[in-house]
Amino acid sequence: MVDDEAFAPVARDLRACGLSVRFKDVVSGGLELVVGGVRTGCQLGDVQGDMAMAARVEELAFHTQNAVLENFQRLPAGLPWPACRAGHPHPMDLVRGDDEEDWPHWGCPVDASYRWPVGGHPGRGGR
Repeated sequence: MVDDEAFAPVARDLRACGLSVRFKDVVSGGLELVVGGVRTGCQLGDVQGDMAMAARVEELAFHTQNAVLENFQRLPAGLPWPACRAGHPHPMDLVRGDDEEDWPHWGCPVDASYRWPVGGHPGRGGR
């Protein structure tokens, strides 16, 4: 079972960058993350319910980004996820807050001033 509330901002950022997202039942009883029609092999389980929402979102964003980047060559979008600003071919980094209450954000690894909160990514090519 995936924490739908915590996964919603991550799913929004995937869709903003042109990637579909869904879950597929697997034989083991879990749910496999499917991005852009590609089965990633990643099963996102429940995050700890006693964690702050920001920490739950961060954990799901971390595992989702790893799964997407591991399957990058198989994805139809042709851009790393999440896409950085126009002219920057690298993915954005997931930046953790100082504590579990701080909302995580995506940051450009070259220009730290270019950042978007998880769930607020502007889409391909940024702004």
